[in-house]
Amino acid sequence: MRDWDPAEIPSETFGGEETSYSGAFGNSQTQKVMRMRNAYVLIYKRKLTDESLIVVDEAEAANDSQSNNST
Repeated sequence: MRDWDPAEIPSETFGGEETSYSGAFGNSQTQKVMRMRNAYVLIYKRKLTDESLIVVDEAEAANDSQSNNST
């Protein structure tokens, strides 16, 4: 896993071609190859074990409660 810059979205997710470099010691060659990336994003949601750390927006909680009661 590595840090990722959202500005890389177009070049990392939409396919196309890229230049591949191969060789060593001054004998390098380049070739165009298809970009092979996957579009999976892994997102973690932290589970709090200490509920006293939960911050609740009272206005938002009241709105959620009203919308749940009206259905």
